[in-house]
Amino acid sequence: MYIEGLLDKIKAVCIPFINELGFELVDVKIGTLSGRLVISFLVDYATGGISISECADINDKLSALFDREGILEGGYTIDVSSFGVDRALVEKRDFLRARGRNVRVFLKEKREGKVELEGVVNSVDECCLFLDVRDNIEKINFDNIIKAKQVIE
Repeated sequence: MYIEGLLDKIKAVCIPFINELGFELVDVKIGTLSGRLVISFLVDYATGGISISECADINDKLSALFDREGILEGGYTIDVSSFGVDRALVEKRDFLRARGRNVRVFLKEKREGKVELEGVVNSVDECCLFLDVRDNIEKINFDNIIKAKQVIE
């Protein structure tokens, strides 16, 4: 229960702070390492593409915020990172970040005898992904996607 309350407190302070910096908080987790509290933040731009130096800068700014606001007592470590380009695409916002990039999509139901499509993310709406597969736009309902990943070339 302590961790859940702490996580809520951290999110309440950090989500608006990270948003003001121009980034999006993708996830935050709390754990321990050698008895020390570790708060791990996953951040990115809404469109993807955060750099390592930007993660380091956010790390420094979050550390200063934690000290200034007295969010935690005792020792702790803050770790800021991004998923990287090989992360799974799961939610609509993940596909929005991948616009213009090559992805591989695995389908629940076959499409023209195939359960796998590869193409460039053209656009995304509330229910569907529009994938440019060899100059043909394929409309794929999110409910038909088992998994998807960006293709690293």
